[in-house]
Amino acid sequence: FRDPGGDRTTDGKTIKPGMLYRSEALAQLTDRDYERLANLKIKVLCDFRGDDEIKRAPTKWRSSEIELFPQPISAGGNTNSIMGKLIQGAPPAEMKAIMAGLYGQFATGNAAAYQKLLRRMVDGGLPVLYHCTAGKDRTGVFTAFLMTILGASKETVMEDYLLTHKYVLTDNAIATMAAGLKNYGLTTVPPMESLKPILGVEPEYLNATFEAINKEYGNFDEFRRKALGLTDADVLRLRSMLLN
Repeated sequence: FRDPGGDRTTDGKTIKPGMLYRSEALAQLTDRDYERLANLKIKVLCDFRGDDEIKRAPTKWRSSEIELFPQPISAGGNTNSIMGKLIQGAPPAEMKAIMAGLYGQFATGNAAAYQKLLRRMVDGGLPVLYHCTAGKDRTGVFTAFLMTILGASKETVMEDYLLTHKYVLTDNAIATMAAGLKNYGLTTVPPMESLKPILGVEPEYLNATFEAINKEYGNFDEFRRKALGLTDADVLRLRSMLLN
């Protein structure tokens, strides 16, 4: 759970703290966590998970009044492919290639969900909390899109994305996530080297998303207009609300 506030844009402005929050699944929040969340005055809660994921780890929000805004993003056949390859003991390079393919689909196959959340934000749905299961892939891609729209450089967008290595790829976190894979039908924990590509993030994953955008739309601005449905006026409104 973190706030990208403070990151700079190319014109010297900064993203306002206290407006955007990204997270992993919220099922394990404690009463104390909810007390802290109440102080954030979050208005909209967007869950990118599918129905099966929600059933495994339902959110039981009890902090404050909030607008629930589910926008499920499917991993398609990639989830089954990932689990199958893990069972087979696929090498890390193969797991990375599967993850890169998944990231390409986030842009080309699931832009509608991101579009709806962006529209809700343009219409005043802030502060907003958005999350998926691990808080790094679907959530990370949306953050990258939003930061790009706000005017952050590619380097800043990538730095924020790779913070997952700092906050998620600890030994304890990896062990916890590895154990959680049993919920997906794995009876034994795969080798750690095979797990790291799917439990962490890599530059080539996010690059695959923007490469897919460039291939289909030519550049990000065209993707922003045609797939994300944001006009230049919408961009200016978002920047006025979210930048200092």
